[in-house]
Amino acid sequence: MKLWKLATVATAVAILAGAAPAFADGGGAPAGTGWDGNPDTFTLGGSDSLYPVAQVINGQFNAMPGCITDINPEDPNLAQCLNPPDARNVNNGNYDHDAAFDAFPAGSTAGVQALVASSDAGGQCLIKDSVTGVYFAGHSYSPPIDVARSSSGATACNTGTAGTTTGAGRGDNVTHYQLTYWQFARDGVGLISFGSRSGINFTSADLVKIYKCQVTDWSDATLSFNQPSVTQAAGTIKLYGMNPSSGTYASLRDALRAAIPDSTFDIDSQACVQKLADGTYPFENDVKPLIKENTAADASNILWWSSWGELTTYPFKRNGTSSDSLAVPGSFNKYNGVAPTTFTIGTGNSYGLKRYFSFVTKKTDADLAQASDSTHFGSVSGGTSGKTGAIRQWISTVCSPQFQLGGTTNALATNPYNGLDYYTQFSADLSNFSLAVTTTADRVGGFGRCKVINT
Repeated sequence: MKLWKLATVATAVAILAGAAPAFADGGGAPAGTGWDGNPDTFTLGGSDSLYPVAQVINGQFNAMPGCITDINPEDPNLAQCLNPPDARNVNNGNYDHDAAFDAFPAGSTAGVQALVASSDAGGQCLIKDSVTGVYFAGHSYSPPIDVARSSSGATACNTGTAGTTTGAGRGDNVTHYQLTYWQFARDGVGLISFGSRSGINFTSADLVKIYKCQVTDWSDATLSFNQPSVTQAAGTIKLYGMNPSSGTYASLRDALRAAIPDSTFDIDSQACVQKLADGTYPFENDVKPLIKENTAADASNILWWSSWGELTTYPFKRNGTSSDSLAVPGSFNKYNGVAPTTFTIGTGNSYGLKRYFSFVTKKTDADLAQASDSTHFGSVSGGTSGKTGAIRQWISTVCSPQFQLGGTTNALATNPYNGLDYYTQFSADLSNFSLAVTTTADRVGGFGRCKVINT
């Protein structure tokens, strides 16, 4: 007879004798952590650019070794950690076997807004519309999310009256904040041209002229790449807008705002910027909807932008077929003399259109308790059990798999599928998606590989 059947018989005898059944109860988790011996789930939503790599990182987290679980199919605590703890437990992995899931993307802004809408920490939090100046509460996400994926800058949390222009910042963002941004990687915003238009060096001044509709033809002699002689054949520059909830949209918009300068400039509202034929703005990071409604000749006049990492990793999304069935490849170009590469976006720090990839948590779920420095490895505070504890341990793992337990720094857990330690594994995941790891300067005052910002 199998052992679990023997255990079931013994339990039944104990119940008949009036004794309480000795089931596993999910206890025995390491002290001072967010683990509680029970597996929990949580959901991420938001950025499209971050969606592919988040699924891989979260898949790695979900499969990390942890506690030895109850596998008795007749036990009501099936799949919980055995208690008392088993000697085979792995304390520096995903102890509870918590699971992170990624909802379909709706854009970085949508993800952060949904997190704000569900936030119950620190009082009111409103977002200020960058164009109208109106303050508003966040909107719900389907399914409801617990963590936001963001590829744009940190969104300020404000106090004020929703639906009006009356409001103000929460304060110093040291004690008055609700959200924590864990910036774990760098990406570039790539400028894409099509067909024979490639290898162009756009300056910030060129982009200002183009997106303010001051220049409308590729051959305009005032554009820097047409000096001292014209290098581009004549053709009306076709500018498409983008889903305004996208972090990729916000990244180029904010760069143009700084270059103009004009803090209210909005790309989609410019007269020379168009929507798709169906009346919608294209979603980020896929050129095919733009290309397919143009002839090959017209498609070669399009200028657009996207995640450099995603469209480098997936060339299929960078190339399209026109309405006359001709292939129209897309090419990334230089910005202020520098081409986007993993080096220029990361360690070289010379490509001007770069941005951070962040996971955004409520401060009550996960916050920086102790920054990493020359004498401290750093630590994360937040939830102590359940879903909030799971989020705390998950972000600790993403930022640094070598997180503290009981005041000591653990050895790195090993991926049971390939033998890599998880710091190496997560670094490889970023590289596989053409993303740059954060720099040493980024990590000052942060935690592990993560730069930390509170809003």
